Amino acid sequence: MTQESWQTWTLSELTAQVRAEAGFQAIDWHFALFCADSERDPACRSAVFVVAVIASRALREGHGCILIKDIERGPWANAWSERAEWTEATSALPSLLERAHSVTTIVDVVASSSAGDRVIDAPLVDYTTPIVSTPLVFDGDRRVYLTRYYLHELRLAKRLAGLVAPAARHDDPWLIGVEQRLDHYFPPQVDSDAPDLQREAARNALLSRLLVVSGGPGTGKTATVVKILALLVEQAAAAGGQRPRILLLAPTGKAAARLNESIVSALARLELSQAVRAAIEPQAMTIHRALGVRADSATRFVRDANYPLVADIVVVDEGSMVDLAVMRHLCEALSPSARLLILGDRHQLASVEAGSVFSDLCDALLGAQGARLGVGTALVSELTKSYRFKTDSGIAALAECVRRGAWQEFLHTRANHRSDLAFFDAVDERAALRVLLDATERLWMGAFSANTPAQALEHFARFRVLCAHREGVFGVQAINQSIAHHLFERGHLTSPASLSRGHLMMVLENDVALGVNNGDVFIVWPDDEGRLWAWFPVAERQVRRVSLPQLPRHEMCFAMTIHKSQGSEYDAVALVLPAVGSPIMTRELLYTGITRSKERVYVFAADSALQEALEKRVVRRSGLGAMLRRLRVPAPE
Repeated sequence: MTQESWQTWTLSELTAQVRAEAGFQAIDWHFALFCADSERDPACRSAVFVVAVIASRALREGHGCILIKDIERGPWANAWSERAEWTEATSALPSLLERAHSVTTIVDVVASSSAGDRVIDAPLVDYTTPIVSTPLVFDGDRRVYLTRYYLHELRLAKRLAGLVAPAARHDDPWLIGVEQRLDHYFPPQVDSDAPDLQREAARNALLSRLLVVSGGPGTGKTATVVKILALLVEQAAAAGGQRPRILLLAPTGKAAARLNESIVSALARLELSQAVRAAIEPQAMTIHRALGVRADSATRFVRDANYPLVADIVVVDEGSMVDLAVMRHLCEALSPSARLLILGDRHQLASVEAGSVFSDLCDALLGAQGARLGVGTALVSELTKSYRFKTDSGIAALAECVRRGAWQEFLHTRANHRSDLAFFDAVDERAALRVLLDATERLWMGAFSANTPAQALEHFARFRVLCAHREGVFGVQAINQSIAHHLFERGHLTSPASLSRGHLMMVLENDVALGVNNGDVFIVWPDDEGRLWAWFPVAERQVRRVSLPQLPRHEMCFAMTIHKSQGSEYDAVALVLPAVGSPIMTRELLYTGITRSKERVYVFAADSALQEALEKRVVRRSGLGAMLRRLRVPAPE
């Protein structure tokens, strides 16, 4: 393709129609033009352009890479089908790939003028050779990456492979008698023949330096890990070693606070020695705070392999929320002998940024996949028994239908579990909104009659409106405004505007000095002298106040997105979904929303949107599992 041809195939010339159909943004286009102009072989420029523009778009959608087979299947194919440049690109692609395969297992698709040799001699079997600094990388499994994300996956896979090495020998004296200690924390189940999955997880954790624990809400993930930590402290004491240093981490400040609460609750139910109890201090923090964000870069950290975290055991909660880049940096910052325990729910939403590390690990390390890694000890423990829901729970049954994408069973569950499920057709959005507003007023009535901010927060915390979108008629912004105006008209708020008495708000930025985090919820309430403050919950029925002018960016929080609700739980939730399906409406989104509730779920949605969501799964392209399989390690002895 000639330079003149590239100048005619421009972003403005293809107009908003093509960009809307294909989902491209200006940055994708200009990145691809740069890559194509840098390609030395004129016959391959069209193929390079197409690969680059699609890879850039895919990253924004959360994919770590693209597969070659995706290129001719996307929405852009219809938009470009009549263009000669598209025909030229797809025709040139096979020869480009053939040339790549004939030279090495990894070849950079694009070589800028300053990049040097176009071949990256780094066979996947050892990953030892430095990567040439080029925009794109093509691997031996027909995947194309932006180089930075290839390196994220590569380095994460290498570090995880090292963690799979055994933490103790099977003939270790303490492990030989460990069943008695397991009996203390996991008493034998006399009324069930089913295996105790929590006990099995604990046993696996004692043998390996890596354990991934997946389970739905109420399956006892945190309780299990607290018992694992107690066992590891006891094991260290029996060996005459120092008390292990434990670091508790979560992706957000809200999730860290929730982890602290769960650990305090779990510790209160256990009989532990003072030494063991003192070792498991509930002092969780965010991953970013533990790593220390560098002042000169928002994506680089103080802690790394050369300056590792001071911890022998690292626990990460809400693992599904951790993106590829952050997980890579965290694993690289582990000390050489550290253990890593990752908790999460692999059926929940993936991280906002690129990657689906938690589900990738579960898929790669479970069952036959784990066997192909040469691993003898199970590295993934999946907890399935829920201690939150009763056996006849409609919420649990509905979540299971969503998880499996079973539409007919979904309808049956909806019809037969009216005690904890309520559905309202949202085809008529105005009628559905009236029902929603009346419900919020009724369910929050205790908050409006409260005498203190602590009482009001306690009532608000029992129910929350969760939306799929931020914008639109049923988006967070519109719903918050509608609720505020409705409550003002009913006399429950002194003003529909923000920062007046009774407004529920959410912080949108971390502020270490103030001790507030992105996602923290507060209420605006007067003190005894009538001055308005932001009141934050700090413990059960306890609050602290912060001056309103000092607060970082914030917004109303009568309603919040389902994404923002991850890691939270309420007595009841109202799911407000668009009447017409949207790209983000997936079974993972619906599952996450439903499982935020303990007692009752209200769903405002059209059946067509619900069915579309159940039929659509979030599938993120990744090569992490393939890299782990190529980095086989010996099984524990």
